[in-house]
Amino acid sequence: MNNWKKASGAYKRCVCVWCSVCVMCILRNMYLLNSGDSGLSWAYSLPLPEMDINSCRETAYKTVSKVYIRYVGVLRNLDACYDQMLHPQKRILVRKVLEATIGRIIELKHELVNLDLNEFSMLDDILSDMKMTPDKLEIPIPTYLSQERIEEVNYWSGLLLEVRKKMDSHSQAKNAKTMDRVEAIRLLQVHERARQGRLRAKLMHDIRIQQEEDRKNKPNSLLTMTEIKAACRIQRIWRGFLARKFVKQKREEELTFIGMIPPPVYPVVFQEKLKEISASRREKQMEHEASYKKSLLDIKEEIRDAEGPDLTEKMKDDIRKWFWEEKDEQGRFPDYPSDDEGGSNAVFHPENVYQSSEMDFGKRKEERGKKEEKGRKEEIEEEELGFRLQPSQFFTNIKAADAEFKDTWAGRDEKHNNKQEADSLILSNLKRKEVEDETRRVVDAIMREELEILKAAVERDKGKKGKLSKKRKKGKKGQKKGKKKKDKDLTPDRTTESLFEELVMNGIIKQYPKVHLNQFLGEISYSGGDFRKAGKEPIPGPADIRRTISEYCILPLVTAELRENTPSVKSVLLAGAEGCGKSMLVQAVCTELNATLFDLTATNIVGKYPGKSGLNMLVHLVSKVGRLLQPSVIFIDQAEKTFLKKVSKTDKSDPKRLKKDLPKLVKSIGLEDQVILIGCSRCPWECDQKGLTQTYQKMLYLPKPDYSYRYNLWKELILRSDGDILHSQFDLSTLAKISDGWTSGAISRSVTETLTEKRVLQQKFKELQAVEFIAALAKSEPVYREEEDAFVSWYSKTPMGKKKSKLLEGDEEEKEKGREKGKKK
Repeated sequence: MNNWKKASGAYKRCVCVWCSVCVMCILRNMYLLNSGDSGLSWAYSLPLPEMDINSCRETAYKTVSKVYIRYVGVLRNLDACYDQMLHPQKRILVRKVLEATIGRIIELKHELVNLDLNEFSMLDDILSDMKMTPDKLEIPIPTYLSQERIEEVNYWSGLLLEVRKKMDSHSQAKNAKTMDRVEAIRLLQVHERARQGRLRAKLMHDIRIQQEEDRKNKPNSLLTMTEIKAACRIQRIWRGFLARKFVKQKREEELTFIGMIPPPVYPVVFQEKLKEISASRREKQMEHEASYKKSLLDIKEEIRDAEGPDLTEKMKDDIRKWFWEEKDEQGRFPDYPSDDEGGSNAVFHPENVYQSSEMDFGKRKEERGKKEEKGRKEEIEEEELGFRLQPSQFFTNIKAADAEFKDTWAGRDEKHNNKQEADSLILSNLKRKEVEDETRRVVDAIMREELEILKAAVERDKGKKGKLSKKRKKGKKGQKKGKKKKDKDLTPDRTTESLFEELVMNGIIKQYPKVHLNQFLGEISYSGGDFRKAGKEPIPGPADIRRTISEYCILPLVTAELRENTPSVKSVLLAGAEGCGKSMLVQAVCTELNATLFDLTATNIVGKYPGKSGLNMLVHLVSKVGRLLQPSVIFIDQAEKTFLKKVSKTDKSDPKRLKKDLPKLVKSIGLEDQVILIGCSRCPWECDQKGLTQTYQKMLYLPKPDYSYRYNLWKELILRSDGDILHSQFDLSTLAKISDGWTSGAISRSVTETLTEKRVLQQKFKELQAVEFIAALAKSEPVYREEEDAFVSWYSKTPMGKKKSKLLEGDEEEKEKGREKGKKK
């Protein structure tokens, strides 16, 4: 890990958002990324014979965790640079590294899960060892997600709103009713009481005005005070006010310093100014991007017009010369290489073709051939050699970007380019290569025909009937064998807009509230390391949940390339008590991705698409439109009802309707499809566990909040209502203790019901007390111990829970063997 120590200074000073030339920032990030996995060279195989399995696993976990945390920091810096960088060509390079870093983080996350056998990676002890604060572990959502698809998102959102307006107008016209007698009388009563109230208020106002006038006209019977006495009284009052203000200020400073009260809320002028600057830089980015795209076309046309004819003639002369040289040496004209083989480029520049295609293809073929053998030997090697990291799909991309940076930008002088516009020289070199390739393809087509004519002439001279040889068509034989059987398209002649409108009208595609992932308030768990060392199941904090949701549901769906090359997570189940934030997390995933939401909850699809053919059509529409409008999220609430063993007679929603089709729908999601299924469940133990595990790859249990989570949640929610309402005497500790057992949703509802607009205005006269929240909190049901035990018991029976229990049993057996050996010695 020496490379990390050398790069620590560069890492701490890595963010240079506002600089116009971000070359040094890219260089630092490249250095960190390239040196990141070099520290793991020994972690790819950990043969530690003198250590027990538990300590070996713990060592590997710590090593991978440190690299994971460094990658998260680099991702944060690269995202800030890409968001504010102006140079269009540099942004392309930073984007490549940014996406490769995201992919590497996802790979390391799965490695941590395989090592710890816990979906939530709690790294509080690793952060403490690295002397870092918890905010360094927060994974940022790439800012370009909300910027690049604005037009597409606005189009489909506008279409959804139009369809909903049509539906609302039809429903209003259908449900329009005449007012009955009771409603008319009630309406008249309301208006009459309002009229009487206004008259009463006006009368009281007039009385108060009259009393004020009588008081002013009344003669002053008090004795006049001398000037000295008046001055002394004013002095005394003013000095007392200053003393009390000084003591209050010092007391607040002391309590703020020791963390007993929150720091004062300062004006947001600087934050607003920062947002304005960021917005102006994004506008300049768009201008530079448009100019860059225009320059690409203009420079290409200029090169084609200026150099195209000469280049064409030169290529023809070279190829003709090659024809006759081969004829003189071998006595016959050569065979012309096909386009797949590289054309004439394979003759004159074979190093560019064979090295990049045949050699790489051979390596890939060998890797694919050996992949199954590695998988079979993995368990045996794990026992013999320890724990191994899987080879990364993205580290080569990072190295390639690093090499490109060194070749193109490392020594380039950018002082003259203050506006950070595109470099025309680099564009010319790039487009000259494209023009050369395009010209070569055209020349190859012409010279193939010329070669056929020459061959026919030679054959004719020999007395044979000259026939133009038919063009070889390679690769067609046997193509059908490799093709995958495609599902039949039930709607081949319909447009995407018509399918979208149909699903909106049936309530399958829904509009969701805009909720960001950082609104799931809370910090990391500070006891995860202690629980892990003790062999117990740690309780994740809100920040750990946010990070896991981001790694499983958001980051893999950023691009199709990330989706295809990262470990596949097609479905996730969120299990927890009512009010723990399951639906909020689903809405946050949709908001961050600007995704299309498909609601396949049993109560939502009841009575829609009836029969077997209707169900097939529903699954087909969701699958087809989900791929067309990706990224897409398929949501199922009360997911356990789909796999119930016995359905209640009172339940008319037919919850088992999708029991057979749901696993098929998940399997049909391809590696490149930016589609994910997310289910929510309040009682997952009530259903058939086999169907549940076949459908959902990842199962996440969201526990009730602990004391620190509740304390921070109360404080954040109250401060969001009004920054000045939380005074120094407010007893947050008692409130957090009393609310033990209630979920975050219950606490949020309690704050909303208590801190009304009227109560906030009364704060000047009546300070807020903790007891005021109890009545609203008591309206919600807490999470009882029986329900919590049921969740823990269910999770221990999931695939991940079973692996964890086997690991703990194996550790105990190893410890017992060690004790027996010690006794014998």
